[in-house]
Amino acid sequence: MTRATGTAVLIASLVLAGCGGGDSSSSPTDYSGIFVGRWEGLSSFTFGGQSSSSQTYIPITSAGTNSVVLREFCGDGTGPRAEILSSSSLHIQGLTCPAQAIGTCAAVTFVVNPGGTGNLANGQLAIRFSGSATGCGQTFSYTSTFDGQRTSTNPQALTAELGTVGAALESELARSF
Repeated sequence: MTRATGTAVLIASLVLAGCGGGDSSSSPTDYSGIFVGRWEGLSSFTFGGQSSSSQTYIPITSAGTNSVVLREFCGDGTGPRAEILSSSSLHIQGLTCPAQAIGTCAAVTFVVNPGGTGNLANGQLAIRFSGSATGCGQTFSYTSTFDGQRTSTNPQALTAELGTVGAALESELARSF
């Protein structure tokens, strides 16, 4: 190799290294598979000092690298996205569901506030979130918790006849509207 060719190869190598060429170790580890599936457990809701609990499930699907969707929160089957922070935690983004009839109110808008959390430890997923429901001139704030285990890696698996977290919340709201 001539001196000019060696210099050209060195310069090309430095340019490629500076542009990120060749080193793919900087891509993030995708933890979404740890959270994807059907999770069944106890949901608790608090509205204005009144609390209730019921057995529910949450289907969680992948939405990309380190991103999942907590399905079935809204009447149309959608739910909030969550950013996965590590193999054991996630951060829930906000969501406003399409208006739907609840109780005697023809149009209630259900909101999940941004900032909810999820923590996974020893196979148990603990989710905490808050929000509000507005309709017919009334607004009700709520807080909610879900504590459960993954019963299937398939979010749509039918392992028990339980209602979703969204359906349980809707049922509680029906008493207020």
